[in-house]
Amino acid sequence: MLRIFALALVATGSAAAQTLRVDPPHWWVGTPVNRLELLVSSDAGLSSASVSAPGVVVVSDVAAANPRYRYVTVEIQPGAKPGSATVVAEAGRKKIRAEWKLKERRPRAMAPGLSQRDLIYLVTPDRFANGDPSNDDVAGMTERGSDRNGNYKRHGGDLAGMTAHLDYVKSLGATAVWPMPLLENDMPAASYHGYAITDHYRIDPRYGTHSDYVNWVDGLHVRGMKAIKDMVFNHVGTGHYLYQSPPDSSWFNAWPSAPATDPRAKARGEE
Repeated sequence: MLRIFALALVATGSAAAQTLRVDPPHWWVGTPVNRLELLVSSDAGLSSASVSAPGVVVVSDVAAANPRYRYVTVEIQPGAKPGSATVVAEAGRKKIRAEWKLKERRPRAMAPGLSQRDLIYLVTPDRFANGDPSNDDVAGMTERGSDRNGNYKRHGGDLAGMTAHLDYVKSLGATAVWPMPLLENDMPAASYHGYAITDHYRIDPRYGTHSDYVNWVDGLHVRGMKAIKDMVFNHVGTGHYLYQSPPDSSWFNAWPSAPATDPRAKARGEE
């Protein structure tokens, strides 16, 4: 069984609207992995959760130690078709619903990987090229604005800039591009590096949108190049919702009394 976590949101129409989050928000039909565990969560305590869709069977619904969460194991039947399913959870006397999608897997998902023949170009997206100044300052983010004079500040690089310079990268002989994480890093300081992820399924809006990411990947493929996604699961930013309110105490390891290996690291990160 595979555990993967992502984001889906839906709100009821009441004044005191509650949201339901389903991780992951989608899966694919016709894949070798047809059984997976969904993490269903809400701001309110949940007493049950289920998934309704043709070709999807709920194997189990188990409460987490934190009443906000439930582990729902589903099995996708061989004949399941792409489409939308409904996740229904009970919170007290209310029922909260969220959409969960089954998608068709694209054939190129089985494309060849990297080999010793590839030349990888490593990119720090925030420091590469600013193709869209309008996303330099995004309302609602903890760290606002950009400052190219600050070593630990954001400088404004984004996906639009990366896409605009693909021909330049190819001219260097690169066959693959490895950007540091492009996912949301909603942290108060030094969020430019990308390694304090606060949402594993949302492109950081200061880099652009999911569509911008797809356009960048498509641009690489058109040029016969490969895209590498930097996957970070060993640690998260403290603003991550799973860290702020974990399903149970076993989700994170912490050693508060352990001395820092670099006594200057904290001060530098807060500049």
